[in-house]
Order: sequence, then C-alpha cells, then structure tokens
Amino acid sequence: MKISPITNNTVQRYNIPQKTYTNNPVENKNNISFSGIHYKDLVVNTFGLNPLKNFKNFSPAEYNTLSECSLSRLRKAYRKLESKDFFLYEGIAEIHDFAATAMQTVFDNRFGKNNYVVLPIGRSLSSIGKVLGYKIGENNVVNIPMSDARRFFTAPYYMQYQENLNKVTLLDPIDKFLDYLAKRNLSRKDIETSGKNYILTDYCVSGLSLEGAEQIFKSELVWGNKKKNIFAVDFLKLLDAVTYDKNSLPETLKNYPDIPSRLKNILFSSRYKPYSFVGSANFFYKMKDNSSEKIISVSDKATKLVWFHMLDYEMSNRGINRFSIKPAENKPFLHIEGQKLEPWHDIQSQYEADIRNDLNEINKNIIRFNAINAEEMSASDTKQYRNNKLNLYNLYNQLTEILKQQNDRRMIYIYYAYRKNLAEDLAKISSYLSQIGNA
Repeated sequence: MKISPITNNTVQRYNIPQKTYTNNPVENKNNISFSGIHYKDLVVNTFGLNPLKNFKNFSPAEYNTLSECSLSRLRKAYRKLESKDFFLYEGIAEIHDFAATAMQTVFDNRFGKNNYVVLPIGRSLSSIGKVLGYKIGENNVVNIPMSDARRFFTAPYYMQYQENLNKVTLLDPIDKFLDYLAKRNLSRKDIETSGKNYILTDYCVSGLSLEGAEQIFKSELVWGNKKKNIFAVDFLKLLDAVTYDKNSLPETLKNYPDIPSRLKNILFSSRYKPYSFVGSANFFYKMKDNSSEKIISVSDKATKLVWFHMLDYEMSNRGINRFSIKPAENKPFLHIEGQKLEPWHDIQSQYEADIRNDLNEINKNIIRFNAINAEEMSASDTKQYRNNKLNLYNLYNQLTEILKQQNDRRMIYIYYAYRKNLAEDLAKISSYLSQIGNA
C-alpha cells in the first residue's frame, strides 16, 4: 500500500484548523508552567510540587493518585503547551483512542477477549500500544524495542534460512534477547503454556521489518511457534478491517472525514515516534538499555504532558466506544477451499503468509535432519532415515517451485490443493525426527 506524506494539500483537503506558532514553540520545556508567574513556577518545580513527578510509567494506578487540583493544573498546562507546540495537533488523544479501539475490536473478534497479548515492535506503534494497554490490561501489551528488524528477513529458501540464523547468533547475543523476553513473561515456556495468542504488529511500508521479526520469533532461536499461536499483523491492513460511524466522531475530529487515512498519514510522517515508550535498539545487546522504564524516566516534561493528556482522555472515557467501531464484513472476491482468511489479510497476503510459514517449518526440519549422525545407524534405520529425508526435500522442492510463481494467481489454487496433504506429511516427518532425537 502506497501512502502519501502529509503536505499542505493534505491539510487543505481535510480542512485542518491552522494554528499560529511562536519562534520558540515549546517554552519552558523542562519546567512546565502551572501559574504563568515565574517565581511560583520556580517553587513548584524546585520543591517537587510538579504533579508530573508522580508519573513514571503513566499507568491508571498512578493517575488515580492525583488530586482534582493536580488534574486541573495538568490539563491547563497541556492546553497551553498544545497551543504553542508545532508538533502537537488537535485530537491526538482521540485518534490514539480510535487506533487502539480498532485493534481491540479486531483482536477481540478474532481471538476472544482476554485471550491475546499484543507485541508492537519498534517505536511506530508504541504510543498506540500504550493506549491499547489501558483498554485490555497493561500486561497484555508488551512493546519490544526492535528497530530495523528487516535484518532478520530472508527469502525462506533453505540455505538462506540457515545462514540467516547463523548470522544472528554471531552478530547478536541472542541470550540477552531471550532474557529480555523472559523478564516480560515472553519465554518459550510462557508462550506455549499461557493458552493465549501472541500478536506481533507494526506499521508497515515495505513490511520487511514485520516479516523479519516474525521469522526470527518463529525460528528455533526464539519461540519456535510450536503451538501455532504466534501471528503477525500489519496495522495498516488491520485499519482496513474495521468500519466506524462518522456521525459519532468527537468535535476535534469532525474536520477529518476519513480517520484511517488521516492516521496512516500521521504514521507515515513518524509523528508518533516522539511519544514512544521504547528506544531504538538495532542489536539485542542494546535492549536492556531501551526498556520502557528507562525511556520514560528520561522523557522531557513536554512529552510527559502529552502522555498525561492521553491517559487523562482514556480514564475519562473508560468503557466508551466513541467511534462505534465494528469489524468490516469480510467478503473475499474468490473462495478457496482450505484457505482460512484472517480479518487483517486479503487473499494474496494470506497466501504469501501461509506459504512462508510452511517453508519455514520445512526448513526447521531440514536443519534437524542435518544435525543427525546417520553413519552409525543400522541398515533398516538408515533406509527409514533416507526415505523421510527424501520426502522432506520433495516437499521443499514442490513448495519452492510454487513460491517462485506466486504472482501467478492460478498458483493460489494449486498451493491450497497441495496444502491439504502437506500438513499431514510434515507431521509424520516431525514425529519421526522426535523419535530419533529421543532414541
């Protein structure tokens, strides 16, 4: 999907109200003004009377400790900041609420309430993920500081797949990453025993970062996907999977006739990254220093005021679906037996995801075969070993041939007809490998 950046024409098209700005749009950045009188502000900030001092993770529990007086002062300070800061825009809390509600609507409908954990990767959806946590429980949203995840992406051919895993273990300390996940209840044991589904999500342009993250997480290096409860969701496609009542829009968004398009444009210009709860971690060893606690503790006061505003909006409107968001009716233009279409996919993208997952599973089994020493096997065991390995390579060759022609729409039908027996054949080979491993 090609997304156009925000331009003056975009602003005019949506009839967005224009503001006037000073030469110094964010005044008194580190010492937010609460009174407009310098010496009073000095006393407030010097003696720790600034209500923002109470916030570390911007949680509902922290919010509930604030007095009405503190809430009033913070609201006034935010309105003053918003009127002067070029990077803020009217309706920032409302559009975050829309995005988070869209995610909740789709995932509740697909997996059931309280039956999933959302894992935004990188900074793009960090702020939306945080707001989603207010709706479904903060423990059910874990933002992973994983920048440039496209480095894990490779075509799912065997040699590339294995070389990519080898490269990861050499360049990135995978043990530090696994420790990071385990401390957030995302160890392999957690994933396989929790009974929940785990949803990797990102704002995608090329989609390679999300596919790279999906590939590394589903590899044997991290989770392995044994329970088949790991999903990758392009947030832009998820937006296309919902409808909403335009007549229910808050006043701040009435000038935006198409909220999903407006949201996509804002994401494309990276305007949410300043409000990220995680940092930019290009390598696993940097993740420890890019936890949400670390990032929010060093945020400037202006950013903290924005976060107060979003939390205040959510706490003031708890349990209200202000946009009447509903799942869109899924009507694929063609029906293919054996293809289960996810609500965030069209036929083509579902096909690409399925074939990629199947090839990754085949690759895992090829790697397991190569780790077996067949020289000391008996003649009968050697024959069984060779037959299973040959069957596996036949599956691999047939699937890669389909993949090479995936732009041919006829191959979609051929693939799903072929896939009926693929799962059964792979299960038999995996069972054989497990018996060999336990022997």
